[in-house]
Amino acid sequence: MAVMARESWTDERLDDLNAKVDIGFAEMRSEFRGLRAELKEMRSDFQQESRELRTEFKAEMREMRSEFQEDMRELRTGTGETQRLILRSAAALWSTSMIGFLGIIATVATKL
Repeated sequence: MAVMARESWTDERLDDLNAKVDIGFAEMRSEFRGLRAELKEMRSDFQQESRELRTEFKAEMREMRSEFQEDMRELRTGTGETQRLILRSAAALWSTSMIGFLGIIATVATKL
């Protein structure tokens, strides 16, 4: 295996390396600034979307609450009508039953 000769670092080569490192860091800083700007824009967009969603959600909740209250009013009204119908039906059934029993009693009484 051949051993490569080690080159010596001259001031000129060190200056070139230093310049490349400085350029690399400058590029990184520039990219980081770009990323920060993108993140700020994304955060702003997200906050705007969040506000819009909250507004829409609140509107939907108000509409659902209103519809629920209307349904409950209709149910209460319908329940009252149903109760009256049941009472009328019970009264009619009771009256019919009483008339039938009185008819049977009258028939039995006349046969005696």
